[in-house]
Amino acid sequence: MTNIRIALYSIFGLYHVIAFGFTAYLDSNKNDWGLLTQMLTKIPLFKFGTLVGLLLIIIDIVLSWQASKKASTTIKNLQNEVNALKAKAYDQKEKK
Repeated sequence: MTNIRIALYSIFGLYHVIAFGFTAYLDSNKNDWGLLTQMLTKIPLFKFGTLVGLLLIIIDIVLSWQASKKASTTIKNLQNEVNALKAKAYDQKEKK
């Protein structure tokens, strides 16, 4: 796992811990109507928070796609190298 992926998952984990703490706080104060009405004015911040979560998921998908593509290319290159070595070994065997 690359350092970028580790950093991404660390940020994503922190994001979830904060989201869980926030929802637990709201759940513990669910009878406080004053707090809940104050939260209505903060809805744009909640939208921003969910957008950050979506961006983190999109970044992870892109990084996974790039890693998969790189691995596929590496496998193809190694397979070509194996085939070339097999051909050389066959040619050596035929010369004897």
